[in-house]
Amino acid sequence: MTKKLGIHGSFWALTVCLFVGVQAPIAAAQDIPPTRGTLVGANDGDLLDFECTEISTERLSCSFVQVFLRPKSTYEDFQDSLKTVPDIIQEVNAGSEFCRFVIAQDKLLSGQTIEDPALREQIEIAIKETALARLKDQRSIEKYETVDIATLALCKSPSTETARKFLEASHDAGADICEPTFNRYVQPYVRVSAGLWVVESTPTGECGVINTSRFIADPKYPFLWSFEASKVVSNKAGQSIIPCSELDERPQPYRWNHGPVLKNCTFID
Repeated sequence: MTKKLGIHGSFWALTVCLFVGVQAPIAAAQDIPPTRGTLVGANDGDLLDFECTEISTERLSCSFVQVFLRPKSTYEDFQDSLKTVPDIIQEVNAGSEFCRFVIAQDKLLSGQTIEDPALREQIEIAIKETALARLKDQRSIEKYETVDIATLALCKSPSTETARKFLEASHDAGADICEPTFNRYVQPYVRVSAGLWVVESTPTGECGVINTSRFIADPKYPFLWSFEASKVVSNKAGQSIIPCSELDERPQPYRWNHGPVLKNCTFID
């Protein structure tokens, strides 16, 4: 059986074969700086695309694009939301405007009359907008309907059970949808030794954060580079938005040969 490679796997496998085929001396390859590539985060599967240009023999300017894929709703989010159940019940019992709208909308959809003309107009507009949105997004019709049913049940009969089902339906509606986030930045790098380029950085901010990110050549294939995003907090006694002592200093490795990472995304939004 032939083993299938992903896009990145196929590309890098071909690259390795080409370089091995010409048998480039390792010593010479180690003098070649990082130029461009797409790496995969070893911790969470995020992508890091980079492109470097030489400023001088020992210095580079590197442009980065990070691509983060995060689910709209995680199980941890759902668990945290359960803490709000008492507040939700209290708000509904206090006469929530949202629930007033939901119940009135259900009456109008059931063929009943809404006496308030302004409210009726608002509901009619909302129904049209919702219908158009769902026509464009057929993927989650059943999930939308489940949220609608759970919302109406909560508004008509607020309880711990109906509040939990409402939160659960809302979570399920976004659990298989991922939202991409892009982070673009440019950094200068200097050659420290063969196969090692480190970012040029000075302490910044109240915490005196020093960027220590680096490119590291593969020991076997030195023309292929991995990347390690890292920092050092030089003033842990400082205070910023959060205490400096709580800043995460754990390295974030990105590998050229990292295997596929499971993302529970059926859709990208």
